[in-house]
Amino acid sequence: MAKINIESKRRRRKTESIDLVRSYHVSNVSELREMIVTASAEVYVGAEVSSRQKVPTPLRRMVLIVSSAVAFLTGFITAKQRRFNTSILQALNEIADLLDKDVKGRTTAKHTQESEAVIDELQKQVEALTARLALQEKRSADLLDQLKGQMLSSLDNGCIRCTDENMHQYDGLYLDFEDRFRGSRELIKERVREYLPLLKDAGVVGSDRCVVDLGCGRGEWLELLKEQGIHAQGIDLNRVMVEMCCERGLHVMECDAVSFLRNLPDASVGVVTGFHIVEHLSFELLIEMLDEALRVLTPGGFALFETPNPQNLIVGSWYFYLDPTHRNPLPSPTLKFLAEARGFSRVEIINLHLSDIPRLNEVSEVAKRFNEYYCGPMDYALVAWRD
Repeated sequence: MAKINIESKRRRRKTESIDLVRSYHVSNVSELREMIVTASAEVYVGAEVSSRQKVPTPLRRMVLIVSSAVAFLTGFITAKQRRFNTSILQALNEIADLLDKDVKGRTTAKHTQESEAVIDELQKQVEALTARLALQEKRSADLLDQLKGQMLSSLDNGCIRCTDENMHQYDGLYLDFEDRFRGSRELIKERVREYLPLLKDAGVVGSDRCVVDLGCGRGEWLELLKEQGIHAQGIDLNRVMVEMCCERGLHVMECDAVSFLRNLPDASVGVVTGFHIVEHLSFELLIEMLDEALRVLTPGGFALFETPNPQNLIVGSWYFYLDPTHRNPLPSPTLKFLAEARGFSRVEIINLHLSDIPRLNEVSEVAKRFNEYYCGPMDYALVAWRD
């Protein structure tokens, strides 16, 4: 019994030392777990007896009986101690669980805090990019409004360029070509004078209604209109010609003709003209130009397009192909049909510029045909009115 009391006191001191675990420095929860495992092996004090393997065999039965009796008696003595030890061990396990959760919570909180910091930084970047995008959109809108305003109402601003830079490498060459094969400025200016009465019929002369000349070239028609006090705007893709027109004080833009018409309001133009431009266009662009011209014309206005007349065999077989930028000849019945089909109410053809080939004395049918095909008009003009 004395030996059991000593052992009990020793184990009690060990168990009590576990209760002081909070005063020890534990670097992590895993060390605390190891201490609890060690303590759990000693929790049932008084429930074990010494090994009987060293006891001689004849005495082993007697020792077994005595040991069992001692264990039975000490069970009553150490019952409270075991309950106390079990409670302490359970409490330590719960403390370890709480510490484990606390460590994980602090880790999670740290990660959450770091994530929130990253999100805040990304949010700031998104806000900055959004502000920059809004600024760029405003600048783009301002530029578009400025260009549109220049095209529609600020014709006194000079030349406006809106074409691809790669398109201008042969502009000077084409101007030289025009000077040689088109005729002098004085000649062309005199030829287009015959259209002035049409402008009077449309009520353009003496009004604020504008004439838009598509493919204005060297600007002979615009110069004549300026002399007549008629407000006019020219459009051309040839930069050299545009600059030459601007130097003459004419209102000219460097821009695609169809694109320019597309950006004009409905019923905003008195007359749309185009001298030797339709033969340069594809079928699709020609149709679109007719549609846009009809849309932008005011009621009572008209579109006028002059083009080579392929009915003259010399023009259709030779003169037309002097210009390498021509696509294909347009017979007058074809162009007249297209204008009528796209909605123009009154369409007429004006034959122009008789050939200088001497005419035959029409004493026979052959002579008449010769005069018709070789000495006939070299150009014609389509005049299409809008009701």
